[in-house]
Amino acid sequence: MGVRIFVDAAGNSWQAWEVEPEGAVPLFSADTEHAWLWFESGGDQRRLPDPPAGWTEWPDEALDRLRHAAQPAPITEARR
Repeated sequence: MGVRIFVDAAGNSWQAWEVEPEGAVPLFSADTEHAWLWFESGGDQRRLPDPPAGWTEWPDEALDRLRHAAQPAPITEARR
């Protein structure tokens, strides 16, 4: 799956993509049994477990709501 780029309400550009746990590099210690949606803009990285179906077709405003619901990705040695 490719990367979806969207703009938040403040005008910041974000990238979002779905991550499957199989073969993924563990960037955090949380449960990685299910897929998650990864959001990234500059140094801000967030993840949302169990992405909703069809999210790639959602308008920017809806993706921004998902981004707000996502948890900040913890800083680990892999991200330093």
